[in-house]
Amino acid sequence: MDFIHENGERMNKLRQEFDKVVNKYVATLLKMYGWDAYYGYWIGDDTTGIYAYGDNHFIALHDLIYIVDNKVPEEKLDEWEEYCLWADDHNQPVPNIHSWVKGCPRVSKEEMEEEMERLDSAREDFEDAIENYKENV
Repeated sequence: MDFIHENGERMNKLRQEFDKVVNKYVATLLKMYGWDAYYGYWIGDDTTGIYAYGDNHFIALHDLIYIVDNKVPEEKLDEWEEYCLWADDHNQPVPNIHSWVKGCPRVSKEEMEEEMERLDSAREDFEDAIENYKENV
């Protein structure tokens, strides 16, 4: 029984120390980007998971550590997040922040815009086809 009790106390202390370090990383991120702590939180109060800031940023712990350790500019973070959303919507590979910062292969802005125009046109054609079908049924 003493072993379990001692081990539990050690684990609690270890977790508290971990949370302190992680929250120092968060504080550094907030300072780097001039973000107000009021708008950020750990999803599910889990400091091993995803840090959410406002409605725009959802950053996994390992990415947060990389961003801080490598002083990733906010513009680079924004570009990466925007690209990840686009890539996911268009069945393209989604790079991690480490690869993005190093310049991994990616679709250019022009290619993204062309693909979006092509899909918008296809969507309009599809909607027109549905309307024509409804009118003729």
